[in-house]
This record gives sequence, structure tokens and C-alpha cells, in this order.
Amino acid sequence: MKEQKPSYMKLEQYKIKKNYSKLIVVTLAVLLIIGGIMIGRSFASFKENKSFKVMEGNFIYEGNDDIIFEFYNKDQELDEMPKKDNPDNLKFEKSECDNKASIEWNNEKWAPLVTNLTTTKTKCKLYFVQRIGISLSDDIPLAKNGQNGLYAVEHNNLTSLDISWNKTEYRYAGGNPNNYVSFNNEIWRIIGLVNVKTKMGVEQRIKIIRANGINNQKNFGNYAWYNGSFNNWVESETKEMLNGAYYNSERGRCWRGNSANSTAYSQNCDFSGSDNFIPKGLNEDARKMIDSEVIWNVGANENKYGHGVTAEMFYESERGTITSSDIYPYEWTKENDSNYHNGIGLMYMSDYGYATHGGTVGRENCLNMELQEWDYRTNTSECPNNDWLKGDLWTLSISILSYRVFYIESIGYFHDSQANIAYGILPAAYLTNKTIIYDGDGSLGNPFKLKIVS
Repeated sequence: MKEQKPSYMKLEQYKIKKNYSKLIVVTLAVLLIIGGIMIGRSFASFKENKSFKVMEGNFIYEGNDDIIFEFYNKDQELDEMPKKDNPDNLKFEKSECDNKASIEWNNEKWAPLVTNLTTTKTKCKLYFVQRIGISLSDDIPLAKNGQNGLYAVEHNNLTSLDISWNKTEYRYAGGNPNNYVSFNNEIWRIIGLVNVKTKMGVEQRIKIIRANGINNQKNFGNYAWYNGSFNNWVESETKEMLNGAYYNSERGRCWRGNSANSTAYSQNCDFSGSDNFIPKGLNEDARKMIDSEVIWNVGANENKYGHGVTAEMFYESERGTITSSDIYPYEWTKENDSNYHNGIGLMYMSDYGYATHGGTVGRENCLNMELQEWDYRTNTSECPNNDWLKGDLWTLSISILSYRVFYIESIGYFHDSQANIAYGILPAAYLTNKTIIYDGDGSLGNPFKLKIVS
């Protein structure tokens, strides 16, 4: 007869089997958890967000967990996405996504727009780089031909100049484009991204010009271009004034007239801010932003009165090597002028020409005309009437005649004049390639804001 086990032994065996089953379940659960952790760690280098929201300063996707992000400054991984106004001045450069997803960057909202998202756990890398200078395509909204008042200017027929001047420029055009910029605690305006000559060759810089004078006057005041009646900018008293007293915000000599087309008289001009009729000079921050290495071109136009000359023809002659005298330089540099300072100059005739929108006549038609055909008495008045740079203003463009300089009337017509007659001026300057636009939309109420990066 088979011996039966006592009931308490059966109970103990049952408990052992039950505990063993629990152990198996617990073990399997632990393995599943560990497995989940290991799987999750395969995405450990990515910064996953549970949700995603497209708004300034945030990087959160509303709805699901289908995207996993990683942020880089070049090849260095970042802990989070840089803010719009980040201290390192990083800008979005490119993206890399798997599963054929793609990113369109919205700079205004400072956020990515994800497209073609079809697979869960899609991984995207966003790369940011530091701005090392001003580029209209990066820093000024809608830097495309004709948008926001900004136009591309091609230089393909400069037969007398080196081919390096053929780089595409971007110019603000129209009666009142959104090109306002805060500079020197004042409102200036951006002429555009223009070609300039430096010791490194032809490069590009932002060129700016003061928006107006004090008390809403259209200009800075009326001054003789050169009281000595010659068009040698290196010896010009106005050049001395702009790069001396005005640059340093102090008192100095100037040749000033009471109105446009008047006789200029020698007097003391106080740019310290204490004269209610003379604008204050530059502050230290503004001086740091001006490029002292730019070579200003002062080539002469062979057409002594400017007849038959288009904006492009002026552009070519301004950068040429012809002068009105063998002793006058065709470039203004530190080498030929011990008082060069940081290079405050004036606008050119070509700057004026490229600044037209054209109105009903059309920009292209205006640019194909000689500038003297921009007659306020005919239908071509649309050309000057849609040009934000018109006004009683001297330019830096000179005639082959040694005593003549070109100026622009308030109605937009231009003439050549003796250099010792008083007309309005507005200081112009080139910004260094370390000066960037970091905020603003260019409107008068929200002008572009500048700062220097290292």
C-alpha cells in the first residue's frame, strides 16, 4: 500500500509551487522592464519630448511622441534647443531626419515645421551655427528679390572692373521700405548688403545711412563738400568734420551754409549734444560697429555733367581708377589719409539709383534710364518719387571736372555742382562683419537692432 503524504506536506509543496510561479512572473516582469530600459537607452542620445508645440522659445510637439530630437552647435551636442535671442548668437543651419521626414525652419517663430512625418519614433537632428557676420539672407526677413522692399542687384557688365565686383548685392528700394535700424541711439536706415573693397579683396558689408537730421529735418545740415572748390575727398573739410568732430562727439570746424545751394561759412560745429541745431556725434558703441578697414571708392565719372549715365554706370565709375586730377586718389584709405579714422562717408549716386522701386514705370525701366531722365516734370517722376534716398543731399560721386560733385535735389532730380556750395549731407558707414542684426522687423516702430559678436 502506497504511503500517503501528510496533508501539511502537500500544503507546503503547493506553497512552494505557487511561490515559484510568482518568482517566474516577477522575474519575467523584471526582464521586461530591463529590456524596455535597454530599448529606451538606444535613444538615449536624443532629447525626447512628450509633446511638441510650435511657438517662440519652445520646442514641444502637441499630440504624440513620434519625434525624437537632438540639437547641435556644429558637432557639439546641446542639452536643449537654443533660444531665439541666445547669448552665443546661434542660428539654425540644417536638419537631418530619418524615415524621410523633413524640417522647414520658421525663423520668425523660432521653431521647426515638421513635414512628411509617417513613422513613429522618427529621429531628427537640428544643427545650429554661430553668426559670424551679417547676411541679409540670414538676418533680414524675406531677403528675396522684391520682398519686403529688398531687391537683388546683379553686376554682370562691369567691363572696366575686376570680375570680383560681380557679386550679387541686396538693396532696399521704394518710397519707404522697412529698412530702419537702431544705431547710435538714433534711427538710421540700411542701404543694403553691398560690395566693398578691403585688404582681403572684394567682400560684402551692410551699408547704413542716417535717416534724417534733428527736429525731423530731411538732412544733417547744409555743408560745403570741399570749400577749396576741388572734388578731392581726402582733403575735404566735410570729410574732416565727419571723421573728426562728429566721429568723436566734440566741437570742431566746419563749412556750413544756411540752406541748400547757399554759400558756406567757416564756423564751430558742436557735436557734443549741446547744440539744438546740430546732431550729436557717435557714441562708443557705434564707433565699434563701423568697419575701419573698408576702402571707400572715389573714382570720377568721365561724363562731366552726368548725362547719359545710369545707376550701373555710376556704380562702375565710382569703383574705377579714373580721377579728376593726377594728384587726386581714386580710393580713400588709411594709407593716403592719416585722418581716416573709422571711415564715415556719404552715399553714392549709384546708391540713389538702386533705391527706386519704380512705381508704375517699373524698377527695371528706371534702372535702364539715365538718371537725368528721372524728371519730376514727366511720367518718369515715378522713379524719384518711389526712391527713399531722394533729398537735398551731396553724394560721394564726382565728375571728371576737378571742381564738380554730384548732388540730389529734394524733388529727386540730380545735378553736378561746385564743391564749395552748401547742400545737405547724411553720414553713411559700413558695419563690421562682426556686427549682427539680432532683433526687430525693420519698421520705424520696431527697427532692426544691432550687436557685436566675438
